[in-house]
Amino acid sequence: MKIGIIGGGIIGSTAAYYLSQSNHQVTLIDSGIGQATSASAGIICPWFSQRRNQDWYQLVADGATFYRQLMQDLSNDGVTQLPFEETGVIVFKRSRQLAEKLLQMGIERKEATETIGELYLISPEQASQIIPGFETTQFGMYASGGGRVDGAALVQTLQQEVLQNNGKVIRGQARLLSLEPHPTLEVNEETFGFDQLILAPGAWLGHLLEPFGIQVDIRPQKGELITTTIDADSSQWPVTMLVGESDLIPTSNGELIIGASHENDKGFDLTPTTEILEQFLTQGQQFLPSYHIEHATNRIGTRAYTSDFLPFYGNLPNYDNIYVASGLGSSGLTSGPIIGYHLAQAIIQSSTYLFRTAFNPKRYIQFS
Repeated sequence: MKIGIIGGGIIGSTAAYYLSQSNHQVTLIDSGIGQATSASAGIICPWFSQRRNQDWYQLVADGATFYRQLMQDLSNDGVTQLPFEETGVIVFKRSRQLAEKLLQMGIERKEATETIGELYLISPEQASQIIPGFETTQFGMYASGGGRVDGAALVQTLQQEVLQNNGKVIRGQARLLSLEPHPTLEVNEETFGFDQLILAPGAWLGHLLEPFGIQVDIRPQKGELITTTIDADSSQWPVTMLVGESDLIPTSNGELIIGASHENDKGFDLTPTTEILEQFLTQGQQFLPSYHIEHATNRIGTRAYTSDFLPFYGNLPNYDNIYVASGLGSSGLTSGPIIGYHLAQAIIQSSTYLFRTAFNPKRYIQFS
């Protein structure tokens, strides 16, 4: 069976990886422009979100747990440099009372999700012991099961495995030519036909389907962050989620990522915003005043959001052989792999795989 996937972000690359293991002919197509996965900060710690939607929480909690299976699968395939690491995460709050409340929520949620790991309250003094030179007056909550993932490295690893499994990865802008009886598309002036098609291009999903009179409830959100160098070995530090938009994410090579912004009015613009990026650098320096932190590179991507801030994935309404997924927002790296896995299983199991009804695309797609 010929399977096409448009979108080489976290959903498309994960789906391609698992599909390529099942002897299908898999072709993954990605433009490489504005991909949220490669630009993201990479925090995997969904258990302490204040969002009330239980369907969303269960999805991201399952997504965090699924990372362990994904890493084991990659390891079994011979991958030695795994892009996910369980570093622990400290979530800071404005007061001790709020941090204690967060700790209690974590204890309750741990009953159903052992992946959370060990939990305990962190005082400002303890924070400076865990991260030498870190200065704060805030209390935090530590979860040992939290971690970081290098989004760009993850999709690169997944795509390398697709190629190892005789799949194809094409760089270029895809344009849909027809949806039925079999979906066809054009990329780099070449036409492809597929038996099954997955559309996972993030915020660009509406652009793909608009020529067919299909409107998608998707809007873009610009996300910016910075990669910095620091005169310290920060590779063993935990991820630090500060109050506000600034998080500190140490990388395995000793760099420090700071961010990220959530800009709803910039469309698909990928131009660096000097004021925002300078603010991140200033905030990082405030918490780590004894170190020299230098701005190295910018990371800018486009997230996809729906009007109710929930993701969707499953069959494109009225098309049994076309699947869509989008709207992951800022939790895309957490929920993306398990969504990609679900899409792959739906095709492998010949549509007998059951999707979660809470994320049915019907609520977000209209035909004119």
